[in-house]
Amino acid sequence: MRMTTVQLGLATALVSLTPVATVTGCSFIIDNELAQAAEDVVGGEGEGEGEGEGPAEGEGEGEGEGEGEGPDDDDPACEAEERLMLVRDEEVDALQVYSMADGALVRRFPAGTTANVNIDNDDNVAQQNGWGASGVALGTDNRLYIVGDRFLYQFERSTLQQQSITGRQQVVLESFGSANHVEVLNNTILTFGIAVRQLPESAEVGAGSTVLHQGDDYLGSTAFSVADTRFVAASAEYGYVVIGADGENPPTVRAFHDGEFDSDRIHSFGSGFTPKGIAYDAATRKLLLGDFDRVIVMSADDNFQLPNSDAGDYVVPQGTGSDVTAIATRGGFAYVLLRKGRDNLIKLDLSQSPPRGVAITTVPVDSFGRDLTVGCRRVVIAGFDKVVAVRRDTLEAAGNLAVRDVTKLRIVKRADLGLVGDVP
Repeated sequence: MRMTTVQLGLATALVSLTPVATVTGCSFIIDNELAQAAEDVVGGEGEGEGEGEGPAEGEGEGEGEGEGEGPDDDDPACEAEERLMLVRDEEVDALQVYSMADGALVRRFPAGTTANVNIDNDDNVAQQNGWGASGVALGTDNRLYIVGDRFLYQFERSTLQQQSITGRQQVVLESFGSANHVEVLNNTILTFGIAVRQLPESAEVGAGSTVLHQGDDYLGSTAFSVADTRFVAASAEYGYVVIGADGENPPTVRAFHDGEFDSDRIHSFGSGFTPKGIAYDAATRKLLLGDFDRVIVMSADDNFQLPNSDAGDYVVPQGTGSDVTAIATRGGFAYVLLRKGRDNLIKLDLSQSPPRGVAITTVPVDSFGRDLTVGCRRVVIAGFDKVVAVRRDTLEAAGNLAVRDVTKLRIVKRADLGLVGDVP
């Protein structure tokens, strides 16, 4: 979440990506594997990259978040085709878009405007009590969705203008509780809060969402594909759920675990609003679930069932921190963000079981870390009042933004977002 401060202008904001001192030098000493870790970082980063199984170009359902979808990772200019979407827990300037090319983070607006993305809400109760944004996903037919608190909003991707959804400025998802994550699967909007709710993208005026799966509080989500099946997976306070869709069929629940009374396996972080990491790596076909002091590894080959043994889990080194608040993957490697503490960003080699740590560093995140995402060159981390970038291969500092209240980061393809006038 944090790096150094930068002042953003009304129009385009340039942020230097030269290394800064706020991220400590990367240490490669994990579990007494110094020599092997250094060898992995130097020689093994390219393995498995470009093997992503995401949607075809232009389908734009936000699946994979750019993770594991690196056909151009070897191209020095690959970042020119990526866009960082940054969601803030505010109704004013709720969504920001950045390019990451040419040594800078550049604020991007649709051609002809420098206006912030502000959320309108015609719900009187929400207006009195305040509301914000916490998740974003690309939909089909030039749609984009933002979720926050009890509400779902729709925007036009190319202009970032808010649109009506089911005839109103928002869909009310719950009478109470909060939805913090949103994904799109086979033209179905899925929101994750105290339950998994679904709403067709083609929903008519007056339509409301329905419950797809009832569970405990959902704290993170990711979207991906395996062969011809698309999936969305979400972490929960005491477990997880995996939802899949084949062909044109509607989404169905494929696997889940609700371990509220199984405290020895999956632990609560103590709050239903604390993020919990989850990510899928296409190169190794592994689904990773964050827990209190570990990363639990599940496999597509086992239909994402929770293993009976914890022998394949990655255990966070003692003294480094606590809760695994976010995970991002790309090309056989995972990047694990701990909520707080020193050595709070860990890079894992997923080719082994259990995964092996190959690099570790400290990223200042103020009181706690919130989210991270990975592109073809950088890992981007969100904290309380800063966004920090580090090099994907070495975890060396690579830039920052002074942006507060960031709740979600997502890297998508420039062509999929399709802002008017946005060229590399």
